[in-house]
Amino acid sequence: MSFWLGWIGLFLLVAFFFGKVGWALAVVGGVLFWISVARFWSRHKAASNALLAKYTFDRLVESDQRLVIDEAVRILDRPTYPIKDPKSTLEQMSPPERFGFYALALASLGIEPKIGKGWYDVRNPYAQIIGAHREIAFVRHQLRSKYKVDVDWNSA
Repeated sequence: MSFWLGWIGLFLLVAFFFGKVGWALAVVGGVLFWISVARFWSRHKAASNALLAKYTFDRLVESDQRLVIDEAVRILDRPTYPIKDPKSTLEQMSPPERFGFYALALASLGIEPKIGKGWYDVRNPYAQIIGAHREIAFVRHQLRSKYKVDVDWNSA
């Protein structure tokens, strides 16, 4: 994010000194800023869903956990380019990726998160969670400060 803020500052400085050409650069800077904010919020939503799914999944009884896993496998088996073995693909995903799909499954089954206000609308949890380490850390901090819970990927 600071990378984009540096560029925006540079564009605004050029806009100030060079007039009309600078305004065009300022508009480009504004667009880049908007893209970075939109990207942050899409990753934030995916990170929130994954962490809430982890917290909720850990508090379900074993039979409900199996239902969630089966629903996630069904969701993975549905795309335009089907995966040969969705169950093993789901097991091989990193915890944030896997729990992103569990969030879709929980929402599909009508299971609300145990904390928070509900699920976010996320188009592709797999693509949006990749590289979202800062957003995951930010959401974990929010959950700790607001709900006094610590969601750990390695916990049972």
